[in-house]
Amino acid sequence: MSRLRTLTELTHRAGPGEAALFIGLSVVGRVAALKVLQVVAITADRLDTNYLGLSGGYTGSFAERDWLIEQAARHPELGMSEAFVREALARGDRCYVITAGDTLASYGWYSNRPTAIDDGLILVFDPLYVYMYKGFTRTEHRGLRLHAIGMTRALAAVVDEGFCGLVSFVERTNSASLKSVHRMGYNDVVKYAVMGRRDSLRIVRIGRRGRPDVSVRHAEPEPVACVT
Repeated sequence: MSRLRTLTELTHRAGPGEAALFIGLSVVGRVAALKVLQVVAITADRLDTNYLGLSGGYTGSFAERDWLIEQAARHPELGMSEAFVREALARGDRCYVITAGDTLASYGWYSNRPTAIDDGLILVFDPLYVYMYKGFTRTEHRGLRLHAIGMTRALAAVVDEGFCGLVSFVERTNSASLKSVHRMGYNDVVKYAVMGRRDSLRIVRIGRRGRPDVSVRHAEPEPVACVT
C-alpha cells in the first residue's frame, strides 16, 4: 500500500490527528511509514455467547498434531505449509479448527509465548493471555462468521485452562477486520507505528499502553520510542 493511500485510510479510520502524527513521524525519521498496528484484547467477561454455537454439520476443536500436518501437506490452498505447522507445533502453539465433515473449513493459531510477526518483529504479551494469529477460512465457507466463532470458542477453551483472554493485532487501515473484532467484544489496547525498511525498522508506540501489557519489539530487543 502506498504512503498516500495509507494516510488516506488512516484519516478515514482514526481521524486527521492520528494521520498528522503518522506524517510527522515519517518526516522526522526520514523513512516511509509502513503500517500502524492496533493491538486488541478480549477477556472472559466480554465473551459473546452468540458466537459459540456451530450448526450445519460444522464442528470445532483444537486440532490433533498428525491430522493437522497431513492437512497442510495435502492442501496447499489452506495457506500453511507443512514446515510452518511443524515449527509452530514444536513451539507449543495450537491450531483451533472448524471442520465440515472431513474438510478443514476454518482455522486460527494460538500461542502463549512471545511470537514472531511480520518484518522481523515479535509480539510480547502478558503470559496470562494467549495470542491469536494466522486466521483463515476457505472461500466456499466464508460469510458464516466461522472465523469469529472459532476465535470465541478458542477463547472459552483457554479461559477454562486458566488464561484471562486473547490478544491479537489488526492493521489500522483494515477497517473490516477492526469492525469484526470490535463486534466480537475486543478492546483496543495500544497502537504501534512500524516504519522504515525491513533491515532498519523503527517502532513507535502511539499513546499510552493499556491492559493487558502488550508490546511490539525487534526480534533483537531494542529500545522502543514512545509518543504520549
